Amino acid sequence: MRGLWCAGLAVVYGATALGSTLEVPGTAGRVEAGGYLDGLAVAPTEGGPRERPQALLALSFAAALSDRLRGHLALQSAIGGPFEGGHPGVYDLVHAFQNRPIHLEASEAYAELRLDQADVLAGVQKVAWGKLDGLPPTDVVNPRDYHDPLVRDVEEAKIGVPMLQTTWYPSDLPRLGVSGLRATLVYLPIAVPSRLPLIEERWFPPSAAPVSRVVLPRTRSERLIDDALGFAVTLPGDVVVPVAFRTLNQNGSRSTGPPDAWTSRCARTRSSGRRTTWST
Repeated sequence: MRGLWCAGLAVVYGATALGSTLEVPGTAGRVEAGGYLDGLAVAPTEGGPRERPQALLALSFAAALSDRLRGHLALQSAIGGPFEGGHPGVYDLVHAFQNRPIHLEASEAYAELRLDQADVLAGVQKVAWGKLDGLPPTDVVNPRDYHDPLVRDVEEAKIGVPMLQTTWYPSDLPRLGVSGLRATLVYLPIAVPSRLPLIEERWFPPSAAPVSRVVLPRTRSERLIDDALGFAVTLPGDVVVPVAFRTLNQNGSRSTGPPDAWTSRCARTRSSGRRTTWST
């Protein structure tokens, strides 16, 4: 990842100096590269959870494979931010909880086929569904990264998802005064979740903190047992069921919540309650 940052800084510096994208040497002008470097920071005023400054590097590449076929690749890498604990790595499209203080993401990677009256795009893409001053309520095709929902731009927070996008441009209808028509169809083969902050991060909602146990009142427990077994029982007190939320990565690293609640890289949660205790 260090090599990516070195190459990316060179591309950003060259593109900034020229004021446009760069032609990659040795490609006869068929491959262009561009990018930018952004810095984000939150100044503490009245205490509260900390958030480290973050550096964001974005690189984009466009390749003309033929007269009608083009390829697009966009990479993003960031260091710092609201993350606590965790490990460097690459973002995936499966887990909602990913603790990556240093991460790499292929935000877009797709092929574009341009026909006479249609465009076909296949791969990881971002789309803008609807136009409005602000955040369109219909722009829900791409999930978003909510690790920093206020500082980060809403468009940059979009997560690229695999999709097939087809746009058809029908002929104008001059008799009706209609022109510039187009129809777009988007197919998403898999559902990609949004990325959510973890329990120790600045923007985690306290009301969503997981519980360590579930208490069932005695009367309700007796009724459930009666419905399940067909005979009445008398319990000495309420039923207490311990609940543990764990993830796929349980390597003993720093946890992001109470003991036996969440581990530092909360990828996929599962609940378990192996013993039952009584309280009176």
